[in-house]
Amino acid sequence: MSGSTTFDGTSNRSISVTVNNDSHDHTTLKEKSNITYGWTGLQMMDQSGNGGTGLNGAAPTNPTDAWWYHMILNHANNEGYYFDIAANFHSDDLRFRRNTAGALGSWQRIFADNYHPNADKLTTARTISLAGDASGSISFDGSANKTLTVTIADDSHNHTIANVDGLQTALNGKLASGATAVAASKLATARTISLTGDASGSTSFDGSGNASISVVVNNDSHYHSQVYIQDTRGAVRAPSYYPDRYVSFDFQQNTDTGAGNDQWHVLQTINKWSSYNIAHRQEQLAYTGGNIKHRIASSDSAWGSWKTLAYTSDNVASATKLATARTISLGGDASGSITFDGTANKTLTVVVNNDSHTHDGRYYTESESDGRFGRLASANTWTTTNTFNGTVNFRGAVDLADNDVLRMGSGDDVEFHFNGSAFYTDLNGGYDWYIRDGNSSNANRFWFKSDEGTFYATGAMYASSNQRVFADNYHPNADKLTTARTIALSGDATGSVSFNGSANVTIAVDVNTATWADTVDVNTSSSTSFFNICWHSGDTLYSSNGTVQIRPSDKYMKFGGAQFSGEVELYAGAQLHDNDYLWFGTGKDVEFFCNGSHMYTDLNSGIGNWYIRDGSTNRFTFDDAGHFTASGEVYAYSDARLKSNVVHIEDALDKVMQLNGYTYDKKRSLDDTKTSRETGVIAQEVERVLPEAIRVDANDEDRILSVAYGNMIGLLIEAIKEQQHQIQSLQERVVVLEAA
Repeated sequence: MSGSTTFDGTSNRSISVTVNNDSHDHTTLKEKSNITYGWTGLQMMDQSGNGGTGLNGAAPTNPTDAWWYHMILNHANNEGYYFDIAANFHSDDLRFRRNTAGALGSWQRIFADNYHPNADKLTTARTISLAGDASGSISFDGSANKTLTVTIADDSHNHTIANVDGLQTALNGKLASGATAVAASKLATARTISLTGDASGSTSFDGSGNASISVVVNNDSHYHSQVYIQDTRGAVRAPSYYPDRYVSFDFQQNTDTGAGNDQWHVLQTINKWSSYNIAHRQEQLAYTGGNIKHRIASSDSAWGSWKTLAYTSDNVASATKLATARTISLGGDASGSITFDGTANKTLTVVVNNDSHTHDGRYYTESESDGRFGRLASANTWTTTNTFNGTVNFRGAVDLADNDVLRMGSGDDVEFHFNGSAFYTDLNGGYDWYIRDGNSSNANRFWFKSDEGTFYATGAMYASSNQRVFADNYHPNADKLTTARTIALSGDATGSVSFNGSANVTIAVDVNTATWADTVDVNTSSSTSFFNICWHSGDTLYSSNGTVQIRPSDKYMKFGGAQFSGEVELYAGAQLHDNDYLWFGTGKDVEFFCNGSHMYTDLNSGIGNWYIRDGSTNRFTFDDAGHFTASGEVYAYSDARLKSNVVHIEDALDKVMQLNGYTYDKKRSLDDTKTSRETGVIAQEVERVLPEAIRVDANDEDRILSVAYGNMIGLLIEAIKEQQHQIQSLQERVVVLEAA
């Protein structure tokens, strides 16, 4: 029950009382006997009406073909008036229907408190207004609770003492109406004195003694044009001394602050959140009288070093960049210049003027000169061992004596020397020696393999009189074989002839009556490591001449320049070795290869996307801009059994506030000039607050940062929860303020 009125005892008052729904129970009804319903059957009410309860499974009387409880309120005049409420035996479905003058209405659903499909909000907001002795109004559409401010009109009504229960008894023996008590030692009823507005606090007061109120001034309730700084000298204060989420001022001596300058310092300290965290460190400014200094906490118990703040017109001891870029120029015997602003290291190219200066030995003693420069003991002979870090240019000959060694490589890997009778090249450590053409491609032309004792050449070798030199296994221009060979025919034909290459020969062929279905093995060279594919036309046998070969020892077939218009089926698999390519497209547009460490797919110039399809439907897409698209969901393992060291993300909302969303033009690499318009975050910003969401390819020399956007979901969830706590706290404050 609720209701209120103002009462000063001068007249009668009436209180408008509102009885809360479901706040009490009734066991009887006025002018009725107790309501008693049976579990089965039907029991009638007395007097003008009757009712009953029952469990009915007959479909014609039920809302659906199921068992229903029924409660029926029936008019006793037998004119066909009754009200039927039915509850489903197996669910919370509740329905009713009305019979009016014999016309039975349809069943209507009754909804529970937690489900009002047609009443969550009024279609048209209504204004609730008070009239008469009270005024006030409010707009109400049912979407939220509302509070109506009521104003009772002054002198709008009266109350007589007789109409106020107990008032006459309370007034008996009291002061007469209209009289005033001159003094009292104590109030009959202690009163509570409360503070509102910019401060809160309360105390109980009955006049028997003085009372004190503990006052709490509300945050952000008022303003000050000045801040008084207390004298708090004589202590060194750690970052944890200062209260959370406050800006504090204190007065300290320079021996406590360690900031120098005047004896007395004023400190301004900002504690952004709670205890020290790398994401919200305490910061402090010191007003020293000479300049302003700044420092940041390195832990809850220690401060970092002081840094002096400088005005734009001041000189500073160090800076990351000059306000004005300067040009550094060389004069005198050398020339050169460079623009320098301090943001990066610079290299200045120096040109020393020809004939601009001289050198002599007067600046060094002889021993100093010997120590600094390799001295020549005699013409063209070094006496000391020296290391030259640059390029040494010799305008004349370099003369190495017998057994003197010219070495190359940091580990003396290659040595050249002459022992007086023979010239040697030592390839230490099993290295090979390549002789290259010196062009831009630096192609290998000759090389010596030290572990095999083999010499290779990309071209032909010639002896005297321009005669070519060939290896034992290759004599393309020999006039005669060292050993004459017999060429014999077998299979579908027979015949033989002795052949040494000195002249043409003819074989008398006797063709057998066997058919060409028999196997014919033909080796068109002296090597047994491979066989050329042969075919016949009539009585003529043709060889592929190396275009198509079978190499049993190497276990592969060679198709040199051959083009197949049909399909090639592989039943035992195919193996490509390291850096062997599998190409697609007439222009080798797409290539697959493995370099021994990684597998690569190259979409060469002009190729847009790589699709993985289900039949003709694209399921996965890799495009040339580095985007991946899947027609379904992309899942990542997140099972708790796979995870350890699970820690809640703290200060999530503060971390999110340090991130920013952008739209931008992004290129695929540092050297790329092509860009695409995208949206997202900056990896460096994410790395500062959530490094676990950053990935770097270990093989990427540029160390390009990538963001695992899915790994940021946990941060966003915790930030929303923190924000929801703040909203709930603010809502509670609003309720308190509205009720005040």
